[in-house]
Amino acid sequence: SVTIPDSVTSIGDSAFRSCSGLTSVTIPNSVTSIGDWTFSDCSGLTSITIPNSVTSIGYSAFDGCNNIKSVTVGQYICSNGLDVFPSYQSITNVVISDGVTRIGSSAFSGCSGLTSITIPNSVTSIGAGAFEGCSPSIVFKVLEVQALLGDADAQCKLGKMYENGRGVAQDYAEAVKWYRKSAEQGNACGQYYLGEMYENGQGVTQDYSEAEKWYRKSAEQGVADAQCMLGLMYSEGLGVSQDYSEAVKWYRKSAEQGDAAAQCNLGYMYYYGLGVTQDYSEAVKWYRKSAEQGNAFAQCNLGHMYENGLGVT
Repeated sequence: SVTIPDSVTSIGDSAFRSCSGLTSVTIPNSVTSIGDWTFSDCSGLTSITIPNSVTSIGYSAFDGCNNIKSVTVGQYICSNGLDVFPSYQSITNVVISDGVTRIGSSAFSGCSGLTSITIPNSVTSIGAGAFEGCSPSIVFKVLEVQALLGDADAQCKLGKMYENGRGVAQDYAEAVKWYRKSAEQGNACGQYYLGEMYENGQGVTQDYSEAEKWYRKSAEQGVADAQCMLGLMYSEGLGVSQDYSEAVKWYRKSAEQGDAAAQCNLGYMYYYGLGVTQDYSEAVKWYRKSAEQGNAFAQCNLGHMYENGLGVT
């Protein structure tokens, strides 16, 4: 185990190269650079602390250090990525130093072995894909930090993790809490999922009017799933007065974006002449589009059309 004295400002090329008995290194805040091959082939090294002061790490500085499991890192690695360690996929514990403000895009991407991470309150932004490929528990912890910083997309994703019990115990009330925070910032996905929770009575008292309210906000932003569900609310008279013309309007918006459920529902409206003039050819058209995406109801309905010669030749 080595603790480098705080009088050192730079660790030179190959300084500890092939020190196979070295298991732990602590680098002080006085050090600003680590040279080429500095810790290369230190095969016994299992933990290292690289402070915020380090602004450059040389070529192959940790090449051959295949047993590192625990690292404390500063801004340089948080900006440039953990892959300065060739065995980064095997690292299990990361502590981000206090004072780090930003975690860059893909910084810890692919760290599939990571089981523990400490993120200080000083972090104010986390880049896209920074923890892609990490375990659900790590992704949850990172999303929680982002959500608390007010990131609407992260709030929605955190809500989904609570809803599905992924990386955390399932908790519909917490899901609703985070969906609402996201939705109230205008996030279309958060609005859709909040509507879904109200429709199903998960984490809240079932309320079709509230479901319709949030589906509409999302649908007006172009979310196909929300458009389909708003169409269903009008078709069934849930939270709104039944209105087949409005149902067709929203089904069509969704169907034209390729939503299979909406395509099937629009075909149904044409088949029965609900909100539109009855048209078997149009019914077949939309059933087919849905069926080709694997929608079982549409496949069955399309089979019925062929069996009875309706809208087909």
